[in-house]
Amino acid sequence: DKNMENMTLDNALTTLIEDMKLRQLSVETIKTMQYRVGRFIKQAGGERPLSSVTQRELSDWSTELRDVQGLADATLEGYRSTHTTFLSKYS
Repeated sequence: DKNMENMTLDNALTTLIEDMKLRQLSVETIKTMQYRVGRFIKQAGGERPLSSVTQRELSDWSTELRDVQGLADATLEGYRSTHTTFLSKYS
């Protein structure tokens, strides 16, 4: 179900992971999705509505990962790609 109005970030990630398992994606791909999106959800709040997340917010968070936590640009590109995949499932 792609109804974003009632879906929380936690529910959206759980649904996506279940879908990835059904599609028999690799364990590593699934773990990467869980870790990267889970990291954002921990900061943003899991009960928050998925529909409230903006690209600007993700961009700002990405900048914080680089500037404050020292993640490399290549790593950040991986995060951006993962988050785009996550959000596109529900758009």
